[in-house]
Amino acid sequence: MDQRPIGVFDSGLGGLTAVREMRRLMPSENIIYFGDTSRVPYGGRSPEILLKYARQDVHFLRSFDIKAVLVACGTVSTTALPQLQAENDLPILGVGEPACRKAAAMTRNRRVGLIATAASVRSGAYERTLHRLDETIHVVSRACPLLVPLVENGRYQPGDVVIETVAREYLEPLRQEGLDVVILGATQIDTDFNVNVHTDSNGTIMGGSGGHSDTAAGAKLAMIIAPLTRARLSIVVDHVLTVSTPGDTIDVLVTQRGIAVNPRQQELKARLQAAGLPIVEIGELKRIAEQITGVPKPVQLGQRTVANVLYRDGTLLDTIKSVD
Repeated sequence: MDQRPIGVFDSGLGGLTAVREMRRLMPSENIIYFGDTSRVPYGGRSPEILLKYARQDVHFLRSFDIKAVLVACGTVSTTALPQLQAENDLPILGVGEPACRKAAAMTRNRRVGLIATAASVRSGAYERTLHRLDETIHVVSRACPLLVPLVENGRYQPGDVVIETVAREYLEPLRQEGLDVVILGATQIDTDFNVNVHTDSNGTIMGGSGGHSDTAAGAKLAMIIAPLTRARLSIVVDHVLTVSTPGDTIDVLVTQRGIAVNPRQQELKARLQAAGLPIVEIGELKRIAEQITGVPKPVQLGQRTVANVLYRDGTLLDTIKSVD
């Protein structure tokens, strides 16, 4: 077995999500990660500068006698990957095509929305890959130059007025295009697919939902993408502390340990299984998470109502109680 490490690089820290998944899939492999935080973000750079930076990143990683490189940067994957592959005598892989394959497998009306850096959108690489997979797919692209610096500076929590305002500005044109798939986050999701984004695991209010339930209800396919565990707790629970979005509007939960499909979407489940995606029951995801984290003690809530959660039609979804 080749004991040399695998090199991974990104413009910042986002590529660590790829490293986490690699460690899950290949626990015996050594991985060297380089995040070019001194020059982040890459998204607004010219193709010539991006190629220069990418060559320097690969050159640095090769000093560790690596056996392969994963370009965990979407911008470099879409603008410089062919040149890097041609110039190096070791495998160099990107992240663009895997994302396109998953989008092509999941869309039902053949309309796919893309949010990315300005350089990725300008390159047209995602459109070319999607059209190679399925020439009937219509791609709607939107450059989002502010998202990377906000996320890199920790501005990504539900209820953060800055990131929610910026995201709404970027995503509204895509929503008007009638896209069928939306991707949302969650603090908790229960085995009935109800989602909580209002309160944290202790029951403390974090902020508003940012239109979470409206977006899920208006989509043909609503996906929750989240890590299976967060802060040593499972995100999958028996009952969420607060129902922010009802489970009958959530179709899929995607985690690094597998994909759970709402039981009412049996046709979708069959299609994803046929595409070779790792489909598991949501209860099994909960079991896997609790093997890692243990089962937490129940949160003790008081009797006093501190807030009401209203649905899009004005009906009461849930009440948020005081924390003892």
